[in-house]
Amino acid sequence: MKIIIIGDGKVGYSLAENLSAEGNDVVVIDKDPEALRKADEFLDVMCIKGNGLSTKVLIEAGVKEAQLLIAATASDEMNMVCCLTARKLGVAHTIARIRDPEYADELSLLKHDLGLDMVFNPERAAAREISRMVRFPQAANIEIFARGRVELVEIRIAKGNSIIGMQLKDIAEKISSSILIGAVVRNDEIIIPKGDFRIEEGDIVHIVGKPAIVSNFCRQIGIYSHKIKNVMITGGG
Repeated sequence: MKIIIIGDGKVGYSLAENLSAEGNDVVVIDKDPEALRKADEFLDVMCIKGNGLSTKVLIEAGVKEAQLLIAATASDEMNMVCCLTARKLGVAHTIARIRDPEYADELSLLKHDLGLDMVFNPERAAAREISRMVRFPQAANIEIFARGRVELVEIRIAKGNSIIGMQLKDIAEKISSSILIGAVVRNDEIIIPKGDFRIEEGDIVHIVGKPAIVSNFCRQIGIYSHKIKNVMITGGG
């Protein structure tokens, strides 16, 4: 896939690093030659010095043949205009980095009017991830689906947990029938369990359900026994 990234700061560089490592044809655009030097030296990407708003620069980068353009500069407004310009020039899909909370309530309108396929806010994503970790300090991983309506929590079953030895059908009858244990990792093997599957100590279970129901289920089986109650935040940006 051909991908154009506008802005070679920390976010842009990280995107270029990961996307090029996956075998994509990545082009990075930035006005600052110093910002491009690291990408040019360490990454398998094409670097173009120029303004990402310039149609000439975008055409040089191959915007007409690109499947995706990601605008990741420090300016929300520039990112939006870059995506709009790229759309006009024929790029298939666009993603914009938008950080200002004032735009949050207008994202649906912005996406429609500017032809944005996706917007992302690294800082907000990090804050949400930390918040989820505080809610589930014992979770190995947490994923959110359907705009927050569904949650997947990955938890290792520790010694003494109340569901050890229970079959999934018993868990549904005695604890909750509203959650789904969709997968279990045991001895590095992924298992799609049926109703007669028994939970063992050390299993990593993947629990799926509505956030409130997942939280209640975890509380019932003792996952909240070491819940974080005091948090100190340094930095109010």
